[in-house]
Amino acid sequence: MKKTIAILLVLVIGMVGVWAAAADGNIASSDTALIELTTKINKNAMFGLTTTAFGTTDTAFTNFITFNSNTLDMIEYTTGDMSQYVEVDSNGGQIVGYLHGLSNYTTAIDLGIAVTKSFTSEANGYVVGIAASPSSATISAVNTSTNALGRLKDSAIRVKITDIPAYNAAPAYEDYEATITISVTTQS
Repeated sequence: MKKTIAILLVLVIGMVGVWAAAADGNIASSDTALIELTTKINKNAMFGLTTTAFGTTDTAFTNFITFNSNTLDMIEYTTGDMSQYVEVDSNGGQIVGYLHGLSNYTTAIDLGIAVTKSFTSEANGYVVGIAASPSSATISAVNTSTNALGRLKDSAIRVKITDIPAYNAAPAYEDYEATITISVTTQS
């Protein structure tokens, strides 16, 4: 029993010595330990369409996931008569959709808006020329001073007929279709 107590006493004294050495800095190489992290933020920019303007609502512009769920890649805009593209308001055309954008780029992103197909009858190929406005739009750069993503909000896309003689002589068909294409023209 004396032998067991002596062994335990030696172990206890040895452990106190180890803790004392650690407190004095004799075992550890420094008083602190560091973990250095390296990562990046990927560039992200999106643009999309809606059939109505967001107006004062900004909830769709809080992050990319919300923006993506509140905008569309394509709008199918159907009218009862092509005449609404002739009788246009003073702003230059019939509104067919709204363009929006969101970006974390430090520079602005320019978008081009173009008619890639005028009103064309699939039945006989007859074409009535149109124009879209605006011809461009810009997603602003991220604003680091206000912690706001760059944005483009409620840019109305308007279409009007530019070839009135072709419109006046157009055969009566129900399948005239046109296409407006929006694409990135400048990004850094």
